Amino acid sequence: MRKPIICIVLTIMLSALSFTFITGCDDEPQMVKLKVDFATFFYDGAPKSVTVTAENGMTEGWKITYVNEDGVEVDSPVEAGIYDVTVSMANSGYRSRKVKSTLTIEKAPICVLIWPQIVPNNGDELVLTAGQELDDSMLAFTEVSPELCPSIASVPGRFSWVSGQELSPERTLYDVIFIPVNAKNYKSLRLSDAYGGDYMLPITVLPAD
Repeated sequence: MRKPIICIVLTIMLSALSFTFITGCDDEPQMVKLKVDFATFFYDGAPKSVTVTAENGMTEGWKITYVNEDGVEVDSPVEAGIYDVTVSMANSGYRSRKVKSTLTIEKAPICVLIWPQIVPNNGDELVLTAGQELDDSMLAFTEVSPELCPSIASVPGRFSWVSGQELSPERTLYDVIFIPVNAKNYKSLRLSDAYGGDYMLPITVLPAD
């Protein structure tokens, strides 16, 4: 009579083990493969984000981390720069390998509607001497802001002579640049780039004594 009892006990134990094993498998988080794009935008003052897709059709359940070029984590990238992106699964019922990408926000290009002209000192000409320094006071205006020019200015900034230009009798054209106040997010623009390499401001330069 002992043998049947042993068989019954073993059967019960095996059934319990089988049940435990199956239950454990059912509780295992499901592996999901995630993909994230490499996104590029121009700065426009609005938050940017990457697009994440899951092979099983999920539309949420993950965490996206953005880290700027200074190594600081930000909630939503806004300013121009390159951000390191890490996507990880946040839903406890699923698991996934961390996926990395980058999000780039480029400086916004600008359009200058009105450029300053020279301030003449000899009739209609600006006449200088070789060796003199170009000074921004030789430009008709330098400051641009929505307050000063509400009809044409949406990006505050200033005009200046391009640095490094030496006055020479052999040279008659000199370049000007617009520098935005928010230089982190907007590009500067040279007059020569806006209208072509030969479009600059004329200056008559006399030889030094």
